[in-house]
Amino acid sequence: MIMKRIIDRWRNLNKPKITKSQRRRENKERKDRERQERIKAGLLDDIDSTRSIEMKKIESLLEERNLSLCEIPSDGDCMYKAIEHQLRLTRNIDQTVDELRYQASEYIRQNKDDFIPFLLNDENSVVTDKEFEVYCDKIANTKTWGGHLELKALSNTLKVPIEIIQAEGTPIQIGFSEFGSKNPLILCYFRHAYRLGEHYNSVMPNGEVPDDEEWHNTE
Repeated sequence: MIMKRIIDRWRNLNKPKITKSQRRRENKERKDRERQERIKAGLLDDIDSTRSIEMKKIESLLEERNLSLCEIPSDGDCMYKAIEHQLRLTRNIDQTVDELRYQASEYIRQNKDDFIPFLLNDENSVVTDKEFEVYCDKIANTKTWGGHLELKALSNTLKVPIEIIQAEGTPIQIGFSEFGSKNPLILCYFRHAYRLGEHYNSVMPNGEVPDDEEWHNTE
């Protein structure tokens, strides 16, 4: 017991002393870490709040039309799956995601001059001819996210109007001047509500139950 005390005392005597400046530095580092943790927690709270606000706004807009949300998996195919669902729901037309991707790709490729001014590369310049072909190939053969250009292409290919409901701003109308405003395909566009970022969902009349489990979003 005595020997243990001697050893402990010897260790304490030989233990490097922490200077005041070191202690201040360590305290500062600890406080900085705690501050960063609080900031991260706050950001997560802000994100969750933004998601909740966006979802409530869109649900309110749908309720005014006697519609409800039909959630689509957020896997890169969401826009095409939402179109697939709307075609089946409103027109009893079966089109697979692969078919829709191919049609969008071919329409953009065949109408290059109409689309290429809106396609920018990593240098923020209009894409080259080679980059344009790569872009079209990705639409057809990968899970590349689809947006406004692909919706425009599908509206023209399918000859249907498409309406995009969003939390902020008025609904986006595509193909209304060409194909009329009656019975449009209706999608909902989310900027914040899903982990992978921007996302499209479909809609259905209130009280209707999706006839296929694949429409349910498990994210």
